[in-house]
Amino acid sequence: MNTPHLTLNFSIVVMVASGLLAPAAALAVLACDPATASKLHALERFADFVRVDKPGLARVYAQDGTELTAGEALWMKGQLRSADTACARGDPTGAGQRLEAVERLVQAHAPQNL
Repeated sequence: MNTPHLTLNFSIVVMVASGLLAPAAALAVLACDPATASKLHALERFADFVRVDKPGLARVYAQDGTELTAGEALWMKGQLRSADTACARGDPTGAGQRLEAVERLVQAHAPQNL
Protein backbone atom coordinates (compact mmCIF):
# COMPACT_ATOMS: atom_id res chain seq x y z
CA MET A 1 0.00 0.00 0.00
CA ASN A 2 1.42 3.37 -1.00
CA THR A 3 0.54 5.58 1.99
CA PRO A 4 2.36 8.79 0.90
CA HIS A 5 0.42 8.72 -2.38
CA LEU A 6 -2.91 8.39 -0.53
CA THR A 7 -1.96 11.17 1.86
CA LEU A 8 -1.10 13.48 -1.03
CA ASN A 9 -4.41 12.72 -2.78
CA PHE A 10 -6.35 13.33 0.42
CA SER A 11 -4.52 16.64 0.97
CA ILE A 12 -5.42 17.77 -2.53
CA VAL A 13 -9.08 16.88 -2.00
CA VAL A 14 -9.18 18.80 1.29
CA MET A 15 -7.57 21.88 -0.28
CA VAL A 16 -9.98 21.86 -3.21
CA ALA A 17 -13.00 21.38 -0.95
CA SER A 18 -11.99 24.20 1.38
CA GLY A 19 -11.33 26.44 -1.61
CA LEU A 20 -14.84 25.79 -2.86
CA LEU A 21 -16.58 26.22 0.50
CA ALA A 22 -14.94 29.50 1.57
CA PRO A 23 -16.46 31.59 -1.25
CA ALA A 24 -19.85 29.96 -0.65
CA ALA A 25 -19.81 31.17 2.97
CA ALA A 26 -18.86 34.67 1.84
CA LEU A 27 -21.69 34.69 -0.71
CA ALA A 28 -24.18 33.70 1.98
CA VAL A 29 -23.42 36.88 3.90
CA LEU A 30 -23.67 38.95 0.72
CA ALA A 31 -27.26 37.72 0.26
CA CYS A 32 -28.28 39.90 3.23
CA ASP A 33 -28.39 43.68 3.25
CA PRO A 34 -25.11 45.46 4.10
CA ALA A 35 -26.21 46.42 7.63
CA THR A 36 -27.13 42.84 8.54
CA ALA A 37 -23.96 41.48 6.94
CA SER A 38 -21.86 43.99 8.88
CA LYS A 39 -23.59 43.13 12.16
CA LEU A 40 -23.15 39.41 11.49
CA HIS A 41 -19.45 39.87 10.75
CA ALA A 42 -18.89 41.92 13.94
CA LEU A 43 -20.70 39.39 16.13
CA GLU A 44 -18.85 36.48 14.53
CA ARG A 45 -15.56 38.23 15.28
CA PHE A 46 -16.68 38.67 18.91
CA ALA A 47 -17.75 35.01 19.13
CA ASP A 48 -14.39 33.84 17.79
CA PHE A 49 -12.77 35.07 21.01
CA VAL A 50 -15.25 33.24 23.25
CA ARG A 51 -13.78 29.78 23.51
CA VAL A 52 -15.32 26.85 25.33
CA ASP A 53 -12.13 24.81 25.52
CA LYS A 54 -13.26 22.36 28.18
CA PRO A 55 -16.68 20.70 28.32
CA GLY A 56 -17.11 21.31 32.05
CA LEU A 57 -16.18 24.98 31.90
CA ALA A 58 -18.79 27.03 33.76
CA ARG A 59 -17.73 30.51 32.65
CA VAL A 60 -16.04 31.81 29.54
CA TYR A 61 -14.71 35.29 28.89
CA ALA A 62 -14.54 37.34 25.72
CA GLN A 63 -11.60 39.55 24.85
CA ASP A 64 -13.40 42.64 26.18
CA GLY A 65 -14.12 41.00 29.54
CA THR A 66 -17.68 39.91 28.78
CA GLU A 67 -18.52 36.93 30.97
CA LEU A 68 -20.83 34.22 29.66
CA THR A 69 -21.73 30.72 30.68
CA ALA A 70 -20.48 27.99 28.38
CA GLY A 71 -24.10 27.27 27.39
CA GLU A 72 -24.69 30.91 26.45
CA ALA A 73 -21.52 30.95 24.37
CA LEU A 74 -22.54 27.83 22.48
CA TRP A 75 -26.08 29.19 22.00
CA MET A 76 -24.63 32.43 20.63
CA LYS A 77 -22.46 30.57 18.12
CA GLY A 78 -25.45 28.47 17.05
CA GLN A 79 -27.56 31.59 16.53
CA LEU A 80 -24.81 33.12 14.40
CA ARG A 81 -24.69 29.98 12.25
CA SER A 82 -28.48 30.16 11.90
CA ALA A 83 -28.28 33.83 10.90
CA ASP A 84 -25.68 32.96 8.27
CA THR A 85 -27.95 30.20 6.95
CA ALA A 86 -30.90 32.62 6.89
CA CYS A 87 -28.84 35.04 4.80
CA ALA A 88 -27.97 32.24 2.40
CA ARG A 89 -31.67 31.43 2.04
CA GLY A 90 -32.43 35.08 1.33
CA ASP A 91 -34.21 35.61 4.67
CA PRO A 92 -32.81 38.88 6.08
CA THR A 93 -35.67 39.14 8.60
CA GLY A 94 -34.83 35.77 10.17
CA ALA A 95 -31.15 36.66 10.20
CA GLY A 96 -31.89 40.03 11.81
CA GLN A 97 -34.01 38.45 14.55
CA ARG A 98 -31.24 36.02 15.47
CA LEU A 99 -28.62 38.78 15.46
CA GLU A 100 -30.79 40.98 17.72
CA ALA A 101 -31.10 38.11 20.20
CA VAL A 102 -27.32 37.66 20.23
CA GLU A 103 -26.80 41.42 20.66
CA ARG A 104 -29.18 41.44 23.67
CA LEU A 105 -27.21 38.60 25.26
CA VAL A 106 -23.87 40.31 24.69
CA GLN A 107 -25.15 43.65 26.01
CA ALA A 108 -26.65 42.00 29.09
CA HIS A 109 -23.28 40.48 29.97
CA ALA A 110 -21.00 43.32 28.90
CA PRO A 111 -18.57 44.48 31.59
CA GLN A 112 -19.84 47.48 33.53
CA ASN A 113 -17.81 50.67 33.34
CA LEU A 114 -16.78 51.80 36.79
